[in-house]
Amino acid sequence: MLLIIGLCCLGGLCSSVLGGIFYFIGKDKKGTLADLGNDTQSEMNGNSGVVDFTEPMPELPPQPEGQRWVDPAGRYSIVFPNDWEIMDPPPAGLEVAAITALESDTDDFAENVNIVLEAIPDSYSGQDYIEAMENGLETVTNYQAHDRGTWAHTGEAGAWIEYTANFDPTTTSHNYVFVVTDSGMAYIITASSTGGTFDRWKDQLRQIAETFRLE
Repeated sequence: MLLIIGLCCLGGLCSSVLGGIFYFIGKDKKGTLADLGNDTQSEMNGNSGVVDFTEPMPELPPQPEGQRWVDPAGRYSIVFPNDWEIMDPPPAGLEVAAITALESDTDDFAENVNIVLEAIPDSYSGQDYIEAMENGLETVTNYQAHDRGTWAHTGEAGAWIEYTANFDPTTTSHNYVFVVTDSGMAYIITASSTGGTFDRWKDQLRQIAETFRLE
């Protein structure tokens, strides 16, 4: 299965409703979260596990050289590993998305990283955006925040959150969301694995996100 979660906030960032682009591919299905019916959203979890913002993440070694993807408008870029597939075209609503190859017949989830852009008030920081996003995430089945903090490697005001949730009834996704804000625009980078494999992939997902650069 490929489950790509591209999150954005709606209602001028003051609503408790989370807007999102959800795209999944399975053996017998392809479409958006709405196509799954109401089962995914019917169970609301009150245990959000909100945690305080911490210090910036510990540094990781830089990612080896890979495929640098540059926004066609020249606003930003990001580097994906050479063995990841950059989807062309990306799922509707996403700026760019890249996925891993399935490793075996029993591998049922393709790790992925994507970027969504959203216009925001100039005064909003990455931390403001994450806090607004959490209001919506709390309505997602089995949402649990694990950690969050500041993210300043780009030189701009940024923040991140790590959480798990069930956007699909059969899969617990384990995700990082990194947000950078600049000149009235939020750049939202979502990196996804599953609850069972996140520890194996988390460093590479972070390394990819940390190649993001405003041009």
